[in-house]
Amino acid sequence: MTNTTARFETSRRLAWLLCCVVPFVFGGFALALGQDANWDLKNYHWYNPYALLTGRWQFDLSPASYYNPAIDVPMYLAAQALSAKTLTFGLGVVHGLNFILLFVLARTVLRSPDEVRRTLAAAVIAFVGLIGGGHLGIVGTTFGDNVISLFVLTSVVIVAQKPKTLFSPDSRIALAGLVMGVAVGLKLPMGIFAVGFCLAFLFIGGAVRLRFLLAFMYGVGVVGGLTLSAGYWFWMMARDFGNPLFPYFNGLFGSPMGLADSYRDVRFVPKDFFTAVLFPFLFSLDGKRVGEIVFRDFRIATAYALWIVTAIMLFARRSASTSVVEPTLSRYLALASLVTLVVWTPLFAVYRYIIPLEMLAPVLIVAAVGQWPTTVRTRAIITSVALLLVTASALPGTWTRQTTWTRQLVEVTVPPFADPTHSMVLMVGYEPASYVIPAFPPQIPFLRIQGYFNDPDDDTGFNRVVHERVAAHGGDLYLLFATWEQGKAARALSRYNLSTDFDQCVNLVTNLSEGLKLCALSRNP
Repeated sequence: MTNTTARFETSRRLAWLLCCVVPFVFGGFALALGQDANWDLKNYHWYNPYALLTGRWQFDLSPASYYNPAIDVPMYLAAQALSAKTLTFGLGVVHGLNFILLFVLARTVLRSPDEVRRTLAAAVIAFVGLIGGGHLGIVGTTFGDNVISLFVLTSVVIVAQKPKTLFSPDSRIALAGLVMGVAVGLKLPMGIFAVGFCLAFLFIGGAVRLRFLLAFMYGVGVVGGLTLSAGYWFWMMARDFGNPLFPYFNGLFGSPMGLADSYRDVRFVPKDFFTAVLFPFLFSLDGKRVGEIVFRDFRIATAYALWIVTAIMLFARRSASTSVVEPTLSRYLALASLVTLVVWTPLFAVYRYIIPLEMLAPVLIVAAVGQWPTTVRTRAIITSVALLLVTASALPGTWTRQTTWTRQLVEVTVPPFADPTHSMVLMVGYEPASYVIPAFPPQIPFLRIQGYFNDPDDDTGFNRVVHERVAAHGGDLYLLFATWEQGKAARALSRYNLSTDFDQCVNLVTNLSEGLKLCALSRNP
């Protein structure tokens, strides 16, 4: 066996070992972080798959958010059979699978005659991609951003697998678009990556006709994937509410069920162009600019800055004579990531939506410095220092976790109902509470009379339907609300000519939150 063959075999075994071990490391890390109790879990990650599996979308009215529940169904089903610890470990392992995709991508981007060094370098790059301040905070949680990233990164890997003929118009381009489209359907904000990685073909790829062909093939794939993962959901929303994205962009779709509003959360969107240009640096210094929690990570900002320098060098026709990275692939990844960032900034500016970009950032850092007109040794030192600094300076965010473990992920104790078949529960407030619904008798419908998407004073078809159902209900009525939102509850009840004795309410015992109360309602004379 020649030395080259031996090195190749060593590299292959090392790659298999790393790809088998690292995901389980993240499973252990998830257990160390603790049991998930995040806001979105309590709002829709638990209720939505339950509603889909039991057909409650018209039986209940807006107890949670109207998001495609497909990505949450496996988690919900697994949670019925597994303990909270086992489920959390499993989620961590799934999240750790991102390492494999980043590893494959990094090996593809890197050039090296020494296979072992190439494998070790790719492993370091991939691992640095997974230990960012944004990603570590959601390991082992039900947010799903680091599950969706598996589809995003798979799409990128498919495109990158032929770096020598990157822009050949073969079926893999459409397949990559298909996988990206699935990601978009499972979580619509991932559309920013579909736009970025599609439009990048228009600027890198040879003749103009070829560029448009590649973008078209990728785009067709995206539409196909979107249809596969969310076509049924769009159809349901259009059928039931007159808006396939209900309630979002209702000013465009004009559903009478909602207001003529976009319903978008624009709290974090930069207010001016100058702030938008500097945004990667600003949110890296202050994580509260792009989310509800404190965290810090400089991966995206570092890649952003280094590629500005690299672009200037390339424009001045100064690049390395001996490249240690695949130059065309590197430029495609950089441009696609930049377009993604440009689209994300005015639309969302929510950091969790660009977790895949945080993962990709170390690859982008290496790809940028790898083209600088310096010695291979100098580029290696600069890259190593950059990766070390972004790792050492990261401050992981902390989303809500349980202080102690419970047996199941969600545990709710419901008081007995005298006549569940003829009972109805009304919901009020902004505190997420839909996670308790699966624990109630299934005969009981839940109707939200006030919340993020509806207010009793809104003149909408949704409110008219709620009023009609409450008025027509002849059995027992109950109110579900959080103690600190009693004022909102009293106001909302007055619009429905209902009242309650708040002193007679009973506490709902749950493992995820305190202060949820259930009250018997009476109709005012």
